[in-house]
Amino acid sequence: MQLLLRLLLAFIFAICLAFGLGERPAAAELETVTFENENGQTVEAPDWSEISFSDFPAIQQSGNLQVGSGLGSELGYDPSRSWQ
Repeated sequence: MQLLLRLLLAFIFAICLAFGLGERPAAAELETVTFENENGQTVEAPDWSEISFSDFPAIQQSGNLQVGSGLGSELGYDPSRSWQ
């Protein structure tokens, strides 16, 4: 469950960066954690125990994130969000 949550947070972080919803912190400022996924691949993701959303600038435009019901079932809630 913790792995799934970390992957979801990494996905949200990537979406925010892809759509310009925040400025990417300098590489030296971005704390990361490395772990191995179920396929044996090494994955690097933000270390959310060291990073918070308050470390990023405010979102400058409206948007949304729609997550499929399969992930919502895994998490026990629907993580889909809209913002203005």
